[in-house]
Amino acid sequence: MRGRRVSLRALRRPAVALYVAAAVLLAGAFLAMREVYLLDLPAWLYQGAVFVRKVAGEDIPHYALKPYPVPNAAATVLFAAAVPALGPHGAAKLWVVGHLAAAFAVAYALARTVEPAQPVARAAVVVSVLFLSWSFWSGYLNFQMGLLGAAALAARWRRHGPLAPLGTAAASVALFFTHFIPFAVFAGAAGLDALRRRDGRTLGALAPSAALTGWYVLGRMAGPVSEGVPEPVYAPAGWGQALLYRGYTVLKLGPFQHFAEFDGRGFLEGVPALYWTLLALSMAFMAALLTGLALGVVRLARTRDARRGWALAATAVFFGGLLLPAFAFSIVNPGERVVAMGLLGLLAVVPLPRRLLTGLALATLLFAAYGLAYLVAHREGLPPETRARYYAERRAREAAPPPPEAHVEAFRDPHRNAVERLHADTRLKYLTHTMYYHAPLYEALARGDYTLRSFGTGLLAERDLPR
Repeated sequence: MRGRRVSLRALRRPAVALYVAAAVLLAGAFLAMREVYLLDLPAWLYQGAVFVRKVAGEDIPHYALKPYPVPNAAATVLFAAAVPALGPHGAAKLWVVGHLAAAFAVAYALARTVEPAQPVARAAVVVSVLFLSWSFWSGYLNFQMGLLGAAALAARWRRHGPLAPLGTAAASVALFFTHFIPFAVFAGAAGLDALRRRDGRTLGALAPSAALTGWYVLGRMAGPVSEGVPEPVYAPAGWGQALLYRGYTVLKLGPFQHFAEFDGRGFLEGVPALYWTLLALSMAFMAALLTGLALGVVRLARTRDARRGWALAATAVFFGGLLLPAFAFSIVNPGERVVAMGLLGLLAVVPLPRRLLTGLALATLLFAAYGLAYLVAHREGLPPETRARYYAERRAREAAPPPPEAHVEAFRDPHRNAVERLHADTRLKYLTHTMYYHAPLYEALARGDYTLRSFGTGLLAERDLPR
């Protein structure tokens, strides 16, 4: 007697329960940690603490407030409010848990508009490649918030159509203050759609964010020397390096990241077979996903489906990101952020075969378990003596900075730079993250030391003072 087939609808409730459980477990693991280390996270906490003191009138001569609007501002303002109330570790946990909650919710809302029969599977893939990939573990907080905002707007757009002019104005200004790339992609999409519909009111609604952009560009050109001089642009040397770097950029969106310990060794150094297995599976995951999306774009291109234009535009954004250099506009590999926005656009409109989507979703469980294992194993954070040693080394390094030509050479060989700059000492070098590069800034916050260097791309400009 042939058994009855289980419908996708019958499986939806257990799948939703598993999806929510994964979000709760990840959030709980971060909450249980003594110190949260995503690569750039301590640096944004540090800037938030400096910013709130500068606004209050405290004399911190090493930093000046920029007198113009800055796209990379949201994390600094958030932490300026949270650090005094919660302390740096509490503020870090607040951001991570908020990000996870929003990521899982937004991914599910977006998935329901594209794959109503398998929303959980689609959402799991979206979370894995956009909200828990390289840029999350790298602590690119502003970009992650911009990406989340863009995904929420895409879900709303798919369900209800274009925003009203007032909504377009508010959304574009909000995205401007998170990160310029999500803002630019959203503004471009909204503007092109308004032109197609001959909607002058929506085009006019983009004027405030366009004015902010012009103000930012003019302010940067007339700002301190460190910002007024155009940044050099570096690309990998030779076609071989360039092609490897493009592949590496795509793979960074995959679900596997290899974490370096505080001594520089890899988390999976003792089990290299597991490392290579997970790396191979991540490569296969991305190859299958991109192949499925490419075939979906081709199918849409042969129809009169309204999604065809958006799919082709998202494909252009994706490949356009791969053409960008390794370093430009004070940003390391800006192309990876553009590629992520292109992938978001594709995942927002292109359907995938049911079996492929199910297989990809099941694979995300394996990678989520690996990430959870790393978090549980590092619940205690850095030993205090190690953090103090990192702090002393950071101060010594800033007292004798490397010559400018070292910066140029690093970006001519991005793979070597990614390892050497992050003090990783592991045989398993591909996709290696160290969570502790900015650990000295936690120590500086504890000591009340606001003289260490940080990013120049946010609301604060460094002043060149004797150290």
